[in-house]
Amino acid sequence: MRLDKFLSQTGKFTRAEAKKVIKAKRVRLNGEVVKDGKIKINEDSDKIFLDGELLALNNKEVYYMLNKPIGVVSATRDDKDKTVIDLINFPGRKEDLFPVGRLDKETTGLLIITNDGKFAHDIISPKKHVSKTYEAVVTGKISEKEGDNMSEYVITTDNNSDLPEEYLKDHGVGCMYLSYSMDGKNYTHGNFLPEHEFYEAMRNGSMPTTAQVNPENAKALLEPYLKEGKDILHIAFSSALSGTYNSSRIAAEELMEDYPDRKIIVVDSLGASLGQGLLVYLAQEKKEQ
Repeated sequence: MRLDKFLSQTGKFTRAEAKKVIKAKRVRLNGEVVKDGKIKINEDSDKIFLDGELLALNNKEVYYMLNKPIGVVSATRDDKDKTVIDLINFPGRKEDLFPVGRLDKETTGLLIITNDGKFAHDIISPKKHVSKTYEAVVTGKISEKEGDNMSEYVITTDNNSDLPEEYLKDHGVGCMYLSYSMDGKNYTHGNFLPEHEFYEAMRNGSMPTTAQVNPENAKALLEPYLKEGKDILHIAFSSALSGTYNSSRIAAEELMEDYPDRKIIVVDSLGASLGQGLLVYLAQEKKEQ
């Protein structure tokens, strides 16, 4: 570990302040004054003193309740936008913080920031059944005329909605799965990393990227329902974030030519994750009433 990082993790300084303290010759390493914060130290065996006081790391897990503002992304780092981790900026901030789950960039609300991987897993894992409450304001709605024209129908979405697989299965919601890549490896539905491993990798600096579906992927999800004589309401990942919505729309147009008696409505959710999932949940709730 670098000396300046060690000082910042004692809970006394930010990384920038630690560098100033070192340059001021206030820090001794094993009895010798050091002036370079980049020097590597062994936190288990080396003795670091500040103004004669022996320092020790703050190894405790930390938990912050953040009211995420609009315009900030739920990530550990981002080349374009400010992240939720950037908002946790004060002396002693831990270097291994990450958000528990995510809220969309244009969504505001409670987000927990921590360095405790087990805690994060217990909160976000569908198997733990931790309930959450969301409020969504959406643009547009299905008209009564469109609704009346639909016969028996099924609601479908994609896995950006972050809905538990148990919920999708129990309520008959069809799902199209996007693959993702991380650290040079591709992951598809069926071999996704377990949640705790996924977030541990992110905490260690890995950045996953998703691959949008193409029209053929969308047709593979939708066509079996049409063959069963069902209409489809498909709620897609935001068109502002991905081409998934457009691929679904193209697939719907092509399928309607082959199934002219069926109806497919593709909705741009204008959201992702919790926002998209909530829209699917409310639509399914309305359908089951």
